[in-house]
Amino acid sequence: MPQRQIFCAAYRCGKTQRLVDVAAAALRSGMPHTQILALAVHRPAAAVLREMLHAATGRDIPTTTLRQRALAILQDTPAAAQLPSGWSEAALLSGIDRRRLMRQAWARVGAEHPSLFARRGHQPGALDWLALLFDRFSDWCGTADPHRLPDLRPADAGLAELWHAYRAYLHLCRQHGVVAFNEVFNRAVDALRVPEVRQNHTRHLLLLDDLDLWQPAELLFVAALIGPQSDVYAACANAPHADSPLALERLLHRWTMRHALQPVTIDAAAPPAPEMSVGEYATPDAEAHAIARRIAALTRATGQPDDAAIVAFDPELVPLLQRALPQYGLPVQGQTPRDGYTLALAPLAVAGLKLLTEQPLTPAETIALLQHPALGLSIADAHAAVEAVEQQRFQPFALDDQRWPAALSAAGRERLTEMRSATAAARTDDQPPSAQIQRWLARLDLDARAWEQSATVLEPWAVMIDRQHWTRLLDFLRQSEALNATLGTPLTIADAVEVFTAAQALIPPQGQPHAHAIPIWQPSALGGCTARLVFAAGLHEGALPQPIQPLPLADDTALIEAFGALPGFVAPQHQDRAAAWERATHDLQRVVGRALEAIHLSYSRTDRQGRARLPSPVLAATIGASLDRHGRLQCAEGRPPVETALPDERADTTFTLWPQSFVTDSLIATQPSLDLPPLPVESPFQVSPSALEDYFTCPRRCFYARMLGLYDVVSSPRQTLGQVVHDALNDLLHESQGAAIDETGARALVARHWIADDHRWGSRLKQIVFRQLAEQAVLNYARYEAERAEHTTFLGGELRFHWPLPDIDTIITGRLDRIDRSAAGLHVIDYKLGQHSPSINDLLGEFVPPRDPQQAAAWRPGDIQLPVYALALEQGTIEGLELQPGERVATMTLVYPLALYGDSGRLSARGRREIRLIDHRDEACPACAAQPERSPKTGTLCREQLAAVEQRVREAVLRMRAAEWQPDPREGSQTCAGCAFRPICSDPQ
Repeated sequence: MPQRQIFCAAYRCGKTQRLVDVAAAALRSGMPHTQILALAVHRPAAAVLREMLHAATGRDIPTTTLRQRALAILQDTPAAAQLPSGWSEAALLSGIDRRRLMRQAWARVGAEHPSLFARRGHQPGALDWLALLFDRFSDWCGTADPHRLPDLRPADAGLAELWHAYRAYLHLCRQHGVVAFNEVFNRAVDALRVPEVRQNHTRHLLLLDDLDLWQPAELLFVAALIGPQSDVYAACANAPHADSPLALERLLHRWTMRHALQPVTIDAAAPPAPEMSVGEYATPDAEAHAIARRIAALTRATGQPDDAAIVAFDPELVPLLQRALPQYGLPVQGQTPRDGYTLALAPLAVAGLKLLTEQPLTPAETIALLQHPALGLSIADAHAAVEAVEQQRFQPFALDDQRWPAALSAAGRERLTEMRSATAAARTDDQPPSAQIQRWLARLDLDARAWEQSATVLEPWAVMIDRQHWTRLLDFLRQSEALNATLGTPLTIADAVEVFTAAQALIPPQGQPHAHAIPIWQPSALGGCTARLVFAAGLHEGALPQPIQPLPLADDTALIEAFGALPGFVAPQHQDRAAAWERATHDLQRVVGRALEAIHLSYSRTDRQGRARLPSPVLAATIGASLDRHGRLQCAEGRPPVETALPDERADTTFTLWPQSFVTDSLIATQPSLDLPPLPVESPFQVSPSALEDYFTCPRRCFYARMLGLYDVVSSPRQTLGQVVHDALNDLLHESQGAAIDETGARALVARHWIADDHRWGSRLKQIVFRQLAEQAVLNYARYEAERAEHTTFLGGELRFHWPLPDIDTIITGRLDRIDRSAAGLHVIDYKLGQHSPSINDLLGEFVPPRDPQQAAAWRPGDIQLPVYALALEQGTIEGLELQPGERVATMTLVYPLALYGDSGRLSARGRREIRLIDHRDEACPACAAQPERSPKTGTLCREQLAAVEQRVREAVLRMRAAEWQPDPREGSQTCAGCAFRPICSDPQ
């Protein structure tokens, strides 16, 4: 009779040691070490078990993770799994190709049963939620062979259709010899049904660690490894019970009963409970700094930086911790990651693929390519080409555009001509896209230049990882090409762009290796992880218990009725509060058990947007605390006190100096700072109104965005929407001549300028929403123009201006949305794509200081674009527009196209905010006298106030030229909370 037992004990109570003792006894009895196999879920657990086995036996007992074992079976016997010869892990089906097969399978089934697919199949995100359901099917089924699936007939027509679609999808996978990440365990199970494979992979002794962490597909896979005479020993924190509130534990109980594993409770003294402390902080930033400060203090005291680890229950904390810890001289495990987006070659390849489609690049893509260092243009040539592109006077990569900018040098023309020739030659290549893009890059020497520049600025480990990622990206392309060829639809260049950009997101980041670094662990992957001091962070009500994502189209009852017969079925229980509480308690107990000496439990009272939240009820129960009426933790007598502020070990050290002081005293050697040359001072210095606004908001933010050029960080869907609508409205005004247009006309104008790039919009669903907003904005404005009664003449739109300030060697440049002329003077109009417009008072308050001296001292300008536009019109020049001498601005107007009409369909005052410019009167000036209680009916700005704006602009320019970039947010932490540069700022509030 085979021996089968499951050792049950708390963490660090000897259950894993029992597995080791079993292996040692088996070796003493004469069992070959190759007939022993030890399995764990997570890599750290497998590593710990491997070391313990070697220490006890002196032999290298085969020890690995479940997934690696399943992949090894597929790689050793691909034919048994209906995979091509030589198959390896690198050939796993990519997510985008998996979705391609899913759509084909669903469409095939939907054609026979035109219900769900006809209604939902083409909706945004349909394949995303279909993938969620297919993932769960693969977890429940225990096979990837459609002929072995039970013939289920769900009563719900939608679920029945999706079940048939899943069977069709598995048929396609086997037909084309591919397997996705989620079906690896099931494919391995199918391979083990072949007698020869099963004989080669079953072992006399199986050691299964942390069985309570295994998922259904993993349990079904190991069941296939258990032979009739196999001895099986497992380890588990608690003996599984048939009446457990957790569906997964009930499945585990059935599994242990089926394989006759007898529970053995280890009677061992529990290790001493770790010393517990609790922290309750105002914000996530304060929580991250408190943790970093404690670890830094521990490091200075012990000299052992790897004595601490962090478990982040709230994912929001991970980037904050990764930024805070290095400020205290503490390296983070996985810091400075490299992925598919960090490659110097990636944007070149994407641009090249788009050029090969014979479709023009967007202006933003064109400018990015011109400025790419590997292209080799000089700074002057890149600037001249970019300026010509912005003014729509030059298309550098269009084969037939001969409008060379006058400022472009002969070398610049030669390089761009070379690129055009390489593009034309590549388009005629009868090769798959992966080969075409490689040849295009090689012809232009872009690949060699990119690698040379990477080697100059990156450390060797990063260059090595980048090369691995580049090979992986090409493998994704080749795999898609092969799959599409078998489907009879060769991969086009346009499809290759989508595959390439999607593949960038599929490459997991790899970080810089450190000998001693602080690990940040996931709560769900703690096998084998221990540290002397553990920080359990982010323990608020939204993170513990973690909500379970519901499956689409069905509740728990419908899923149980439809799929309860599958061998690995586990009900989601996303609406079961008792189950959620039980899961959360287990999760926190597991984390506490990883602390050898001490654990610090913490949460923050608000999120980064300032929204209040409560501590986790599981946290309160664990420390024996109650919640007062303010939502604060109140610990009973004898319990650890709750720390409600950052640890103040140095009373004389301010918050802003903490990181620097700890770096100075830290025992960890910090990376030397880069010796960057000073930024060159332009002559004349050029600045835009939006850059000035950034400077008034926060000089450091302006530095990041404008001086360092981190525009990709601050770009947003709203900015992209503005670009599209501005271009569409400009065409509207030039072409419609005041006539209203219908929805079809609005859509055509938007389509003409639409930027079809999911990365710019955030997702396909958001792109659809923003496109609807753009069409509505154009339609509203066309109606408004047709109904407008003002007698003005449209002079032009999207006009570039230059306002010279020769006394301070500066030129202010920008673009005016629209200029009109009437008998009263010029009219400046600026479009805003928000739906909530400020009042006239609020608008004036952005650039007119309050009269109270104390308030005026702390006041800073805000939205100053309108007065700057007026000053530029009167004192500067407008490209392509001749103004009459002495012409002055009469009005400045903000137009909100999305707010022009109310719900009733009538014109709304909120859609238009107009300010009249008047001469200042020494006595009873209407504009000046309206302060501080301005009347909305006034809506005036006098010339003296306009001159004050000019003076503020000059002061800001002088400070920018003097490189005054200190962090100084205008509204303090409120400004910092919404700043895109907060993760890299040295001193956010």
